[in-house]
Amino acid sequence: MVSTWLLSICQDSSVHEACVAELLASAGINDHYSDLSEDEKCDLLLHELLEDPRILSATHAQKSELLEKELAIFQTAHELKRPLRGRCHSSNHYLSRN
Repeated sequence: MVSTWLLSICQDSSVHEACVAELLASAGINDHYSDLSEDEKCDLLLHELLEDPRILSATHAQKSELLEKELAIFQTAHELKRPLRGRCHSSNHYLSRN
C-alpha cells in the first residue's frame, strides 16, 4: 500500500528576504542584503554556502518576531519529516511514503 502526504510551505518572497537579511546582518556578513541586485544576492548566498557553511539562526543575537515565527515554521517542518526519514522522498513540496 502506498500512502502519500502533501506538505506545502509557501511564503511571500519579501518575508523570506527580510529573514535572510536579518540573519546575514546579525552574523556580520552583510548589512544591506535587500539593497543588492538579484545576481549579487545569489553570489553572496552561494559564496556563504560554499565557503563558510554554518547555521546562522543558532546565534544568540536578538531576533525579530517575524524571524522567530519563520524559524519556528522551518523547525516544525523538520520535526514533521523526521519520523519519515529513510522512508520518504522529498521534493520542493511533497513527501511520499512507500
